[in-house]
Amino acid sequence: MKAVRVRVVAAAVGAGVAGSLLSSCAVAPESEKLSNDTYSVAHEAGATTDVPVHPQRIVVLDEYAALNMLDVGVVPDVVFGGLSSEVGAVVLKEEGVNLIAAPTMILEPDFEAVAAQEPDLIVLTDPGESIAESFPSFSEIAPTIVLPYEKPWQEMLQVVGETFHREAEAEVTRAALQQRLDDVLAIPGTRGSMAVLAAFQDFYYSPVITNPLSVTLQQAGFTRPPVEGEAEASGFSTSTVPWSPEELPEHEADAVVVLSGSVYNAEAVQALPTFNSLTAVREGRAYVANGELWSGNFALGTWWLLDDLEMILAGETGLGTIDDAVDRWRALRAAIG
Repeated sequence: MKAVRVRVVAAAVGAGVAGSLLSSCAVAPESEKLSNDTYSVAHEAGATTDVPVHPQRIVVLDEYAALNMLDVGVVPDVVFGGLSSEVGAVVLKEEGVNLIAAPTMILEPDFEAVAAQEPDLIVLTDPGESIAESFPSFSEIAPTIVLPYEKPWQEMLQVVGETFHREAEAEVTRAALQQRLDDVLAIPGTRGSMAVLAAFQDFYYSPVITNPLSVTLQQAGFTRPPVEGEAEASGFSTSTVPWSPEELPEHEADAVVVLSGSVYNAEAVQALPTFNSLTAVREGRAYVANGELWSGNFALGTWWLLDDLEMILAGETGLGTIDDAVDRWRALRAAIG
């Protein structure tokens, strides 16, 4: 499998502002109209794109980009399921957004299908090296913006807010997430160390310490075992620390979290003979978490991770599942106002 493909799939308030959230597909609010019909955006494709101030039809090529747009109040007209995101499908249905199944759209794009939607703005998440091949073709259809795949949640909100001229809405969402983080930090008890384990096909790995997931864990007061916190990224991604089954005992920690769902194979990790050698596993401090949400680069991912950390600190054994997606999305929206 190409490194670029794995990069994409392995990984997932003022009254005036609140009233505008999720209310319109227009990128720029009426109060922020510019002197002409477009504005320029420098983005992840290494290009600068002239974007319509008030696009009439926004077509998004993957669920993560769509979720990031919803975080700042921009509602797409059509979303292609380019990442086969389970939670993305649930949330977009909840918001009444038209989702078209297209599991390889951003890696093996169907330009005719995109053009058939007659967009005047195309948005996608950075698929890695293949963007150099696909971006020019998308740009021939309509102005195209590429959002980052991996950034800490504060930086991601800043990028999305600036990209769509929704800085105020981005700040509202940032404040809601910061308050949620503060609430988790206020929970008494020792955080200790946490090992995060994942498997994709026959590849075993942990997120590197600079990975957005790891950054949020640090912000919430958790440390990582040295083998995860000190190792440099290698393997298929710049954000993973690979390990072999024989090396798993080196991941001793106060708690162990195994990523599951979507492309994350928790059963493969749990089936390793060395998994049961970990003290946290033997003593009942091992958890299965939704890998797409823990790894997500959108606000719901951060909110979800913090919800799960609260459950761990409360001594609960089961963490959030896809069945909790609607309730947690609604809780996030309520916190935003």
